[in-house]
Amino acid sequence: MLLLWDYFIYSARAMKSDRRPQLMTKTQAADEVVLRCRADFIFDAQAHGSNSRPIKVLSECMCDFRRPDWESRWNDWNSRLNPYLNLFLCAEHARQLGLLK
Repeated sequence: MLLLWDYFIYSARAMKSDRRPQLMTKTQAADEVVLRCRADFIFDAQAHGSNSRPIKVLSECMCDFRRPDWESRWNDWNSRLNPYLNLFLCAEHARQLGLLK
């Protein structure tokens, strides 16, 4: 019985160590995507349409353009359906959308 327990502990440790590299690669891949398209500006929905400038982002934030729900966020923001929705965009995507000159 003791031998069976030792085998169980050994196989559990082996399985745990096998999973670590996969988790590391997923994390590294996510970091690469974030670094490629990082939000540079915050566009306030309440200031949309006025001549106010966007707010400069000082922390590491992902560009909203990369989000799976991007189209609905853009439609809500652009139509001002949600006055509390802010867009976090990189300079490239903000230019494509006509928010930056």
